[in-house]
Amino acid sequence: MVEVAVKRRRRKKRQTLDAMQELDLVFNRYKIFDPHRSPWATPLERRSAWFAHRHEILNDEWIAEYPGMRPGAWWAYECPKLERLPEEEDWEFLIRAGEVKEAEKNKILAGWVRKLHLRKGYLRMIYRHHLEGIPSYPEWPPEELENWHRQAELLGPAAVRELKGILAEITGQKEEEK
Repeated sequence: MVEVAVKRRRRKKRQTLDAMQELDLVFNRYKIFDPHRSPWATPLERRSAWFAHRHEILNDEWIAEYPGMRPGAWWAYECPKLERLPEEEDWEFLIRAGEVKEAEKNKILAGWVRKLHLRKGYLRMIYRHHLEGIPSYPEWPPEELENWHRQAELLGPAAVRELKGILAEITGQKEEEK
């Protein structure tokens, strides 16, 4: 029997991240702690570390904790080449880019509804000033309503109904029947 020498490749041991490297991948913030040095030897090392560890960082736990957000390295290396709209929030961009699954979108919607209800008093005040002829900034309707309408359309029928209901409550008008 003839023995054949087989070359075996050694697997490269995957590097573990230290705290500064992880902070940099998540927040792009190593400079806060040590502005004079990067935790990476080269930009390529940073990119390689992101792709080696992305599933440990950007996992279901991340999505549940930070719906509509992505780590800094994701924006640097995986962000779709899609133009950002003026005043667009990160979650809007992610939905438009097709990067958000239904469960995450539902969490975004819940947060959006909470934020809308928090703004209701402010919107009511601006509307009263408008009715009473009191000059105010911003005037009615405030420019931010354009953002709320755009966001509602992006989030779907439940968000549109919620926004219409709030505006009907503020203005004293009945919601349009469909």
